Amino acid sequence: MAIWSLPPLNDTEIDLSHQVGISPLIANILTRRGITQADQAVGFLDPGYYQPASPEDLPGMEKAVTRIRQAIDNGERIGVWGDFDVDGQTATTILVSALRDFGAQVIYHIPVRADESHGMNIQNLHTFIEKGVSLVLTCDTGISSHEAIDYAQSRGIQVIVSDHHDLPPQLPAAFAVINPRLLPSAHPLSTLSGSGVAYKLAEALYHRSSRAGEETQYLDLAALGIIADLVELRADTRYLAQIGIAALRKTQRKGLLALLELTGTNPQFINETHISFIIAPRLNAQGRLDDANEMVEFLSTSDEGRAHILATRLEALNAQRKLITQQILSAALAQIENNLALLNSSSLILSHPSWSAGVIGIVASQLASRYHRPVVLISRPEHSVARGSARSIEGCDITQALQGCADLLINFGGHPMAAGFTIQPENIPLFSSLFDKKIHAQLGGVLPAQYLEIDAWLNLEDLTPDVVSELERLAPFGPGNRTIVLADKNLQIDSIKPIGRDKEHYLITVQKENGSNYRVIWWQAASYPLPQGKFDLAYTARFSTYNGVPGIQIEWVDVNQNETEPKEALKPSKAMEDYRSHPYPFKTLQTLLEQHPSAEIWAEAEDHHKVNGKNRWEITPNPCLVIWSTPPSFHDLQALIDRVNPQTIFFFAISTALDDPEVFLKKLAGFVKYSITHQNGQVNLERLASATCQKITTVKKGLEWLTAKGFIRIITPELINIVQIQSNGVPDPEREKIIFQQVKLLLDETSAFREFIRTTDLHLLSL
Repeated sequence: MAIWSLPPLNDTEIDLSHQVGISPLIANILTRRGITQADQAVGFLDPGYYQPASPEDLPGMEKAVTRIRQAIDNGERIGVWGDFDVDGQTATTILVSALRDFGAQVIYHIPVRADESHGMNIQNLHTFIEKGVSLVLTCDTGISSHEAIDYAQSRGIQVIVSDHHDLPPQLPAAFAVINPRLLPSAHPLSTLSGSGVAYKLAEALYHRSSRAGEETQYLDLAALGIIADLVELRADTRYLAQIGIAALRKTQRKGLLALLELTGTNPQFINETHISFIIAPRLNAQGRLDDANEMVEFLSTSDEGRAHILATRLEALNAQRKLITQQILSAALAQIENNLALLNSSSLILSHPSWSAGVIGIVASQLASRYHRPVVLISRPEHSVARGSARSIEGCDITQALQGCADLLINFGGHPMAAGFTIQPENIPLFSSLFDKKIHAQLGGVLPAQYLEIDAWLNLEDLTPDVVSELERLAPFGPGNRTIVLADKNLQIDSIKPIGRDKEHYLITVQKENGSNYRVIWWQAASYPLPQGKFDLAYTARFSTYNGVPGIQIEWVDVNQNETEPKEALKPSKAMEDYRSHPYPFKTLQTLLEQHPSAEIWAEAEDHHKVNGKNRWEITPNPCLVIWSTPPSFHDLQALIDRVNPQTIFFFAISTALDDPEVFLKKLAGFVKYSITHQNGQVNLERLASATCQKITTVKKGLEWLTAKGFIRIITPELINIVQIQSNGVPDPEREKIIFQQVKLLLDETSAFREFIRTTDLHLLSL
């Protein structure tokens, strides 16, 4: 429980309210964040009134742009070297796309995390040189790559470093260095992320080439990197995030649209929360567990089918990442429980041979928040160097502490709040001792108290859509512009519903003294004690579109306990049982139905009658649901769960042969022929989808192929999933070939999703 802080309203806030035409609530929040002048407030709330700084303000920018233009004009090959996190992926995509837009010869490389770690390395730099690169342009990396840059210089290769990480004691001997940390801390560009620096470099290139304004096509990518990298959201960085999120809501990038569709996210309502908890984790999963070079294609492809396949892979990798994260967190907590003396130190340092180096940073962040101290997790596999991830708390510079241990490290780098390093395993004990001493000295031997700044007392009944709309004007939230925290008094818990894959979150109904109830979501609540009796609640409020329904989402932040009167809460749960690997599924199903005779069985295509199942338009609500067929998409799976609303789900997920394009189209043609001869040519798309266990979009594309084949012709356009057709159409061989490939891509996407469902841990499914 934190110490709550709530400064009173003052005259400055009242004046600002009148001058800008905003409510006292918003004026209060702005004033407490240092925005006291009317022109400041207007620029903060409306990016249309903000005046961004010139990219030329960045040291090294003019020299870099001149050299890049020279390379483009001379037909030189440029190598772009990026990084594997979201900031690095987006920065790489911005620069590669912009250079190609200018007609440059470009190749790129993003380090494979398991093999290379951050920064440039001579081995892959040598590959660049062999491919004829004469100019290397880094993004979101390179500021500490002295050895690799010296090697490049010795081979006659010039290097331009664009990065935003903390500066080393000595800058690398590059042709040019662009880093916002070379600016005074008060400069509006000083907090840019790697993608922000890449965007400003692209902006300078377009301006130099008399194409000013064309750089805005990369705003969505810049926003992704800025939000994902947790840089300070002030001045130009906030401005880019604001207009970038607006661009993201209208993005035409096929990869992002496929990912949003797969996760059920409406692009029109995207905010920084969706980036942080839906988009960024999936993009990061690629860099943590696989090869992030593929992400440049994902973020820039115009091939819709390829985009869907890559998005499905990301979903599978993210599920794997979540499982590994939970395993490491459980192991770390076990280490602490078995040795509580670890919590007597100023920092928390843990290591294990089997921990994945790509995921330990996530767990370190969770532990730093839980125990409110800097945390270092180290992966130390046998016969290899160890890799560490460090996460800090406000008021403690983690990179400064690592700098004090530099003699024990192979390399390190990062920000005050997050850093990474490599170390020889035999040096870990000495490092642990020295690092803790450095942290102890920084903190003065005392862990800082946890303060929670409350922006205002606001009764839950006063939380109207108009109020939330005003609050949303202060977004995006993050470092430098923390989320608005409100508070209400004298509440008590009425009921609790565990939600999430592992029931780790709670959906809590809180009750006021007047008897009114409000639903509040408490993330990661399962590991914390519940308040008893009456309490004051600190909360946040945002608009959300959960399950496509717009509304206000209230999130639990903290409580101040008023009473200790006990109140028992309800804790229902939804169970999932896995029968996917059973060798005799039909016999297993028969045994299962003896125990649950009234269970609903979802089965489509040929299995519909084999198991006496129901398809997507026959299924009805039931406490028990058997998923016999493997769904064609996450949307179809979620719609099924929502329709049945079961307490227990039995997963069989039997395969279908209809993902083969030849088999699917032949089966579809048979159904269509039956419709012509027996149903007057009336085709129900939903029934065709259930008969083939496919998405409706795939069925539509199949009908397009049959039309191009000359097998049918469509008489009337689709009306509520009904299409009128006749036989004997006009063949179009060229269109037939194109549509066949489109059908194949849709089926490949479905096949990839079915494989994901058949192999993933069921507890990683958000149902």
